[in-house]
Amino acid sequence: MPDAHDIAVDGPGLQNVSVSTKGVRARITEGADQIAQVVRDNPKTAIAAGAAIAAGAVAAAAIPAIRAAKKAPARKKAPGRK
Repeated sequence: MPDAHDIAVDGPGLQNVSVSTKGVRARITEGADQIAQVVRDNPKTAIAAGAAIAAGAVAAAAIPAIRAAKKAPARKKAPGRK
């Protein structure tokens, strides 16, 4: 019977992995091994997923800069410039 702290994780290419407070390191290792196997089986998909994650990280990092630029007051032009 599952413990009250168990969480079931099931996804494409992964077996049903139960994560509990006991043996978390072993379960993480199992999950990493399964992910590594999926990457070996589908390298192009793994490359595309990595690129998507990188693009998402860049976009997430840019959001605060964009919001700050929108909130900043308009800069006045120097005299004599168009």
